[in-house]
Amino acid sequence: MRERRQYPRYVVEGLDVFVDGMSVHTLDVSAVAVRIVAPDRTPARRSVRLRFESHPDMPALTADVDGQLLRATQLEAVYAYVAPAADWGERLADYDTFRQLHIAELED
Repeated sequence: MRERRQYPRYVVEGLDVFVDGMSVHTLDVSAVAVRIVAPDRTPARRSVRLRFESHPDMPALTADVDGQLLRATQLEAVYAYVAPAADWGERLADYDTFRQLHIAELED
């Protein structure tokens, strides 16, 4: 696997991320890793179950994958995972905040 920073990273809107069933705040996500805000006073676990789930008003997207801790600080944790589909990166791009703002500007 390439280093995670070699993949485009997205700041997503309309896509929730859950770690072992707990909703978390996402800083950014790529096709191979997700960076989240570290839960209060909860040490990062080495192995977790990640769930990606779109909001009802967004294009349907749901995926469950195993995540492995890459690094953790007091503020954030980064989990690597295997993309659940070949087009996963392109599907994540649909939720990218910058892309959504740009499309909205073009529609005005």
